[in-house]
Amino acid sequence: MRWPRAMRALREGAPAEVAQDDVVLCAHHPILRDLAATLAGPAFALPRGRAIELLVGVHDFARRRPPGRLRIALQTEQLADAQGRPLWAARLGRELGGMLGRCDALIDLSPFNANAYARLPPADRARVLFGPYIFPDRIPDFVPGSGPELVFFGALNPRRAAALARISARRPVRVLPPGTFGPALMAALAPAAGILNLHFAEGEYTEAPRLLTALMAGKPVYSEPLAPPLVPGRHYLGPEADADAATRAAVFAAFRDEVAARFRLSEGIARAAALAGG
Repeated sequence: MRWPRAMRALREGAPAEVAQDDVVLCAHHPILRDLAATLAGPAFALPRGRAIELLVGVHDFARRRPPGRLRIALQTEQLADAQGRPLWAARLGRELGGMLGRCDALIDLSPFNANAYARLPPADRARVLFGPYIFPDRIPDFVPGSGPELVFFGALNPRRAAALARISARRPVRVLPPGTFGPALMAALAPAAGILNLHFAEGEYTEAPRLLTALMAGKPVYSEPLAPPLVPGRHYLGPEADADAATRAAVFAAFRDEVAARFRLSEGIARAAALAGG
């Protein structure tokens, strides 16, 4: 796949924005820049006819607000798990009022973060849309891979390292070097049977951007427990599941049709714009 020039520049760190028609996507953190580049790609049909700035992550609210554009923020951090237990980003809850004051609407990818907004004025809460609205309009086909290997990518901490050691003793797992993004990541995923998702902290939660990466690579996810509406064995496989190509294809199709199709980014932007009165 050949990346458009603007998307290649964004992945390399400059500039930190890319556009698709009337929507300008901005990101500050390198990982979120990679996500922004994906969201601006040809698989996504973003709304037209209204000038929109989409902040990918809530890390860049210091940037000057462009005149005449509706500003929508995509909140990607995990504040709580499905049982309401606080996670590593819970501290962001104290900053949500300020974030909402600097945008017209906000999409929070996790409905289980909702309690963090409870103390905000009703008018502010009314401008928040909850749900993993991050998936494309045109979804790639299932890619079976060439062997049983799973691929793990992401930051390692003691919890993840211990889980990797346990799982690697039972099945082949390839761990990618930190900072593997874009075409290099897609190339590494192509021969794999699936993507291994291990939680950074104990809990039942879903990091939607990782599921997006798997979907774009045509792969099912092998994961520790994910939050509803994802159902184990139907929308994803357990970390040590032994699944043939037909089973992996069925899991990929169920996730595509029952989850990704419900939570398209284009639909999320349109709903958030309506909440903002745009």
